[in-house]
Amino acid sequence: MRLRRVLLLLRRRLFAACAAATLLSPMVAALPPAITASAIISPTPNLTIVSTGAWTDVGRSPDLHLVGEVRNDDGTRAAGSIQVDCRLVDASETTTYRERTVSTDAAILLPSEKSPFEAVFQAPVPAYDDPKCAVSSVSTTQQPDHDFSFQNLAVNLDSSGNQVLSGKINNLQTIAVAGATIYLTLYSNGTDVPRQTIGQDELVLNPDGSKLPSGLTDFSITHYAPPDWNGGQAYALIAEAVAPVVTLSPSSVSLTQVKTRSIDGPPVTLTNSGTADLQVGTLTLGGSHPGDWDEADTCANQTILPLGSCSISVTFTPSDTGDRSAALSIADDANHNPHSLPLHGTGTNPAVAFDPSPFALGPEVVGTTGPEQTLTVSNPGIGDLHVASAALSGTNAGDFALTSDGCSGQTVAEGDSCTIKAKFTPSDVGGRSASLTLTDDALTSPQSVTVSGTGVTSFDSSTRQYSFGNQQVNVASSPPLTITVSNVGASALHITSAELGGGNAGDFTVTADSCSGHTVSQAGHCSVSVKLTPSATGLRSTTLTLNDDAADSPQAATLSGNGTFGGQYHPLDPTRILDTRGVNGQLVGAP
Repeated sequence: MRLRRVLLLLRRRLFAACAAATLLSPMVAALPPAITASAIISPTPNLTIVSTGAWTDVGRSPDLHLVGEVRNDDGTRAAGSIQVDCRLVDASETTTYRERTVSTDAAILLPSEKSPFEAVFQAPVPAYDDPKCAVSSVSTTQQPDHDFSFQNLAVNLDSSGNQVLSGKINNLQTIAVAGATIYLTLYSNGTDVPRQTIGQDELVLNPDGSKLPSGLTDFSITHYAPPDWNGGQAYALIAEAVAPVVTLSPSSVSLTQVKTRSIDGPPVTLTNSGTADLQVGTLTLGGSHPGDWDEADTCANQTILPLGSCSISVTFTPSDTGDRSAALSIADDANHNPHSLPLHGTGTNPAVAFDPSPFALGPEVVGTTGPEQTLTVSNPGIGDLHVASAALSGTNAGDFALTSDGCSGQTVAEGDSCTIKAKFTPSDVGGRSASLTLTDDALTSPQSVTVSGTGVTSFDSSTRQYSFGNQQVNVASSPPLTITVSNVGASALHITSAELGGGNAGDFTVTADSCSGHTVSQAGHCSVSVKLTPSATGLRSTTLTLNDDAADSPQAATLSGNGTFGGQYHPLDPTRILDTRGVNGQLVGAP
């Protein structure tokens, strides 16, 4: 017993293991009543005492040994700080004669793992009716080193008739580990469900402080009764050591950025999730495009305690488009070192194209709002385009209104497009213009497209008359007078020609014509712009005739203006003011 307690104490202090050792147990007398198994389901995680048993020492110190096995039945969480509380109680369980709280042999249990435990009640042991054990724990993010397997296991008798379990333990990690211990659970037989625990043993490997190397190592455990056990009866093994574990959160970084521009990645936390100190060396950028990345950290050349952490930050500045990935190599002394943080980077070069460009909203009568028209914004570049805003500005921005904005705040994929819709309400005659500016993450941002329209004079539908007003002789009117033709029918209007004729047609000139030879859709418009250059004073007029496929074709509108010498023209009926011709030497009309 003294040797076992010394070894247990050494294990709690996390010493390293040796290749082979033998555990001694004192002789045993008759067994006391079996322990009643008890399961305590704690909120996190769910642990179960699978089975229990008891045996008593013989000799001067007949101590009572309560043994059992705990299983982690939680599906996802590891259990740490596992405590088994055992009590010696009366039949009604209202009186506790003696109580012991012990840890399981394995310090941490992953889901579905099992570990033995032993609670020793020193003699003299009071009379009791029933032993009761309950288990509790807390969930933990620590990862135990249970990376071991066993080979060539066999049970044989030594020269003294003791059972000897021997074989090979395989350290599956790539590093040598400290404090490696094998825990053995002894069962009464292999057929009970669940199997009944009758005892436990443990083997501390390398108690001289050295580490258990990676790979296979021979071991043997000699079992001394009590309790009585033979090799034909069942047993279970679990091994545990202390080792650092590197956990990166997030485990990789993925960034996309426009080439030549920089973006910071999310902070990366390196945590030592293991049970031994972690020694971190240097951090080095490598992989395909390390020059496109920069890193800063608090990890290099540091010692990270169990559950301690340090931080890593990266910045991505792609020098070109496409895949610009790299990797950050972390030198350390944990399993599978060095560790790598994958850095996935993509360089983009989005672009902006407007259609139509310029964005012409057509002629509209001053003070009236024209139909909604659509501007398509496409991304012919490489990678996504992220549009921040679209805004109107410029000389006549107030004459235009964005009625629908499907681009601002949106991501336009490569080869895809978004739309902006606008209306035109001219506040004056003549050309009106503004700029529509897009702000985004393309290298050419911000981009602008000219938005235009023409304000025209109102048309009298009853007389179809347009007036230029007074215009100086031999001087062309400016701006031209624009006549808007609207299709108010139920189908497309096909216009053959728009012609000037009659009256003083020579004083009038068509400067722009979007009607002749064109088709005007339902509710659509076209326009004819005319200027007047009067050749004489007085009233000057002509007729604008439209030839099309409408039922009332041809349609005519009268265009007129007054020629002046630069002043105002006021037509008056002729009146004799003064006749200088004399009658008998008298002035006619003189007072």
